[in-house]
Amino acid sequence: MRLEVIREIQRQRASASQPLYPAPESLPAVKPDDGNPVSLKRRLMHLLAPVAFPVKSMFCSMSNQAIFSDWKHRVTTGYRFSEEWLTRRFHQEIGSMDGRRVLIPGTHFNTREARRWFGRPVSELHLLDIVDWSPAFASGAAELERLCLPKLSFHHGTLDKLPLVDGAVDVMESCAVLEHVGNMKDSAKEMARILSPDGLALHRFGPLYFTHGGDHCSAALGLDHGYDHLLLDDAPYVKQLQDSAPYERLGQEASDSRYWALQGIFSFLKPQEYLDAFTPWFELVEVLTVVSEEALAFRSARPDLWNTLLKAGLEEKDLLIGSMSVILRKH
Repeated sequence: MRLEVIREIQRQRASASQPLYPAPESLPAVKPDDGNPVSLKRRLMHLLAPVAFPVKSMFCSMSNQAIFSDWKHRVTTGYRFSEEWLTRRFHQEIGSMDGRRVLIPGTHFNTREARRWFGRPVSELHLLDIVDWSPAFASGAAELERLCLPKLSFHHGTLDKLPLVDGAVDVMESCAVLEHVGNMKDSAKEMARILSPDGLALHRFGPLYFTHGGDHCSAALGLDHGYDHLLLDDAPYVKQLQDSAPYERLGQEASDSRYWALQGIFSFLKPQEYLDAFTPWFELVEVLTVVSEEALAFRSARPDLWNTLLKAGLEEKDLLIGSMSVILRKH
């Protein structure tokens, strides 16, 4: 098993700054404005979420009570109603959007995370990424100015060394970013530094490394392979990653999914370790834990391998928690 190798990589990354990457050869072009249409299904999900999500979460907590008895946060299975409920909850905490300064890490201008802020009455929208998208922003400046109501800025930088002054933003939101941040302790401190007093942050992140498919790619090979990043010894695991053929047979998306594992760009943290990084600087307004349906299926289908993971010292909740979402308020 790779657990000792994982621990060593985590120790190295926990004290190092995230590496920066240059602009890619192929740069995105600004997509035309589609008016941000919301489907009828999505509107219904938003309407039902305030009632449906707490009921769903309650039943999930009851059915997994033995595993999560010491876990003081919301638990649900799958993603239905959870994103809608959490988004509504976040906006309740923010209140008025007028004049707010917003930071979205891990994005360029075409992502859903960035675009949904384009038409809001915030004063500044800051986008940040470890990849240098500056040339794309420069080439699309005129179109972006037409599409984006707030003042739009891009920053090439990392969360552990944010290129922003103290108190530069009031609101921060990220999606599928924190599971790739190695130095979470310094990143949490930096996020608090650049937020204004009582500033708010919403972070959605996952899959977490110790869950099914936590390396972002092995689960593409089938349900039985979802914990290969933990169960295999390091050499066989690396060999499997480097063998392009089985991934390419599954399509370009599956082949590309190996990028994060080949580069080792993960935090390698367990759920509680993320919360421990936040708490010196933030109040945990909401913590939403999503149990992986694939992890539950693996536990049922392969009890032999599941017991191997438990005997190695891993806890069931760390293996089952697929992702987390947190709303944070700066102390």
